[in-house]
Amino acid sequence: MRTLRSECTITPDKKVRVLVRLSGGSAPERTAFLLDNAGLVKLLAGIGDLEIQDASIGSAGPEFTRPQGSIG
Repeated sequence: MRTLRSECTITPDKKVRVLVRLSGGSAPERTAFLLDNAGLVKLLAGIGDLEIQDASIGSAGPEFTRPQGSIG
């Protein structure tokens, strides 16, 4: 997050919206870990909204496209 903020000149006081899309065999465990620690992740990264998706289930499947105006 710090690198993206620096490269895109996003000031630290601006709260950003983050979408994390996890895939692979350990995605459910990593999703659970991030959800359990979402408050800390948001605080340390300066995140306003944090959305976590497991690409192996639901609407975050292979047809997933990056939201318009996003960086990554």
